[in-house]
Amino acid sequence: MSKRLLLRIWRWLPLPARGRWGLTWLLMPKFLVGVLAVIFDEKGRVLLLKHTYRPDYPWGLPGGWLKAGEGAVDGIERELLEETGFVVRASQPLMVGGDSRRPRLDLVFSCEYNSGTFRPSAEVSEARFFDPAALPVDMEPYLRTIVALALPTTGATERQRLISSWRGKAWLAPMPEE
Repeated sequence: MSKRLLLRIWRWLPLPARGRWGLTWLLMPKFLVGVLAVIFDEKGRVLLLKHTYRPDYPWGLPGGWLKAGEGAVDGIERELLEETGFVVRASQPLMVGGDSRRPRLDLVFSCEYNSGTFRPSAEVSEARFFDPAALPVDMEPYLRTIVALALPTTGATERQRLISSWRGKAWLAPMPEE
């Protein structure tokens, strides 16, 4: 069937807007939306969490999956509170990323620590700040790239090189600077 014919049938269907929305939702591909936080301390170190369920790359950025109907800012702030006990404020979006192998979209935010004391959870056993030049070896390469892109000292040429290095495996699109 041609696209034009399908559009005509769609227009003629006697469905209310809610019914069309439901049908569209059923027919469209689904994907997960993740949120990640990049939090630097006053010394320029980045917060990493040691995840209990990642045997190959336990160290990573704080984050998780959005719940149905949840906004991205609310989601990242909730994830940090649940996993660590930290109260943070998402200050600005940094980049959008994804994975060419899995149906997912990652929203990366710069966050500021407000309060709280770390408490281990079922998902996270440790929280520690690391110098960006000395990240743990057991950290996923994709997350290393996000940290490098988030550094204010990373120049435009290096940013483009980092982004290009992920073509075909994953993708990253930094948010435009104000």
